[in-house]
Amino acid sequence: MGGFEDSEGGGCCSGFLDYETPKSVVVKSRGLGVAYRIGQTLILAYFIGYVFVYQKAYQATDTVSEVSIITKVKGVAAVGSVGTEARRVWDVAECVSPAQGSSSFAIITNVHVTPEQTPGNCPEDGDNKFAKCTNDTSCLPRHNDHLYSGEKTGRCVPFDKNVSTCEVNAWCPVEVEGKNTGKRLLRSAENFTILIKNNIRFPKFNVSKGNLPENMDKNFLKSCHHHPKHNNLCPIFSLRDILRSAGQDFKSIGINGGVLGVLIDWRCDLDFNTSLCEPLYSFRRLDTVSKENPVGSGYNFRFAKHYVFPNGTEHRTLIKAYGVRIDILVSGQAGRFDLIPTIINLVAALTSVGVASIICDWVLLNIMRQRSVYRQSKFEEVTSSQQCKASMEFSPSPSQAVARVNGIPSSYPSSDDSIL
Repeated sequence: MGGFEDSEGGGCCSGFLDYETPKSVVVKSRGLGVAYRIGQTLILAYFIGYVFVYQKAYQATDTVSEVSIITKVKGVAAVGSVGTEARRVWDVAECVSPAQGSSSFAIITNVHVTPEQTPGNCPEDGDNKFAKCTNDTSCLPRHNDHLYSGEKTGRCVPFDKNVSTCEVNAWCPVEVEGKNTGKRLLRSAENFTILIKNNIRFPKFNVSKGNLPENMDKNFLKSCHHHPKHNNLCPIFSLRDILRSAGQDFKSIGINGGVLGVLIDWRCDLDFNTSLCEPLYSFRRLDTVSKENPVGSGYNFRFAKHYVFPNGTEHRTLIKAYGVRIDILVSGQAGRFDLIPTIINLVAALTSVGVASIICDWVLLNIMRQRSVYRQSKFEEVTSSQQCKASMEFSPSPSQAVARVNGIPSSYPSSDDSIL
């Protein structure tokens, strides 16, 4: 009996080391075979064409994280008739704000001027519906006092012969936005030029790039003008060209102002020479433009120029400026061949080819006419009774076991007998 137990134990151990392989069924179906090969071809074409060629999944990537932007605006705008004293010239010092050359700045295109303001008491603007009053009681402090030009004195005074408003302690006369007096459109501002210097760095690859030509002549920036096809490396743009590229015109945006985005995108394939890595420029209007709700569009801000009279009295000129604010936005990505992402995506491609088999198996077992026959051929069920029968056929009889214990040679069935 001891020998019988050893053979069973050895069987368990040897089963652990057996190699198992799935059962394969060859189906002679031309239609299903064609669909299977087409599915494999489409999957391979997707990985080869889109994943590896287009997306370059064999590369390790890095995004732009270190950016430097320097801007400089040049130009002169004038308003008024030529040869008259009313003609006024506006240069860059007055038309550009802020003047430090940052990545966000505004070019003034339209101004509303309120001159000769002095500190004192005066009526609020008659177009301010919150400031209209009939008596002093209407001018008591309210929650909407931030809509006034100054602090209310508590008095109701005439603004003109038709309207009375609350008196305020402010710079007088207050700004009157409802009137067109003092409003000036700087038409020449569309001729302003903008120089954009952009430097980036990809820290993962320790690669730095700039939007200026590497072998730039010292006179290059004095004469070049950006063109997306013929002169992409020239970083000088005119406001007119930026507006045109963004689908805008100066007359429509110059009156109430707006916000434009200059988008600089870097796409660098570091497997090739870095000199081939050039920026791509695009332009877009960023503020909301809607005919149904025009409140969200436009851009304006106020600033004042202060003066002092000889008698010591201070006065100022208040300017409400409308303009085109330009925001420079930089993005980019660089890639270089790396073995790890190549192996990962290659394994994913080879694994995904098996999806065609899964789809064809589902069609074979659930849709085709002879699906029951295919199911019987593909799946084989072994019951417990069959397992017992198989174990009895390959197990020694009691007499053979006793004979083996007593030293008598046992007579096991030969391999030919077991097959029969």
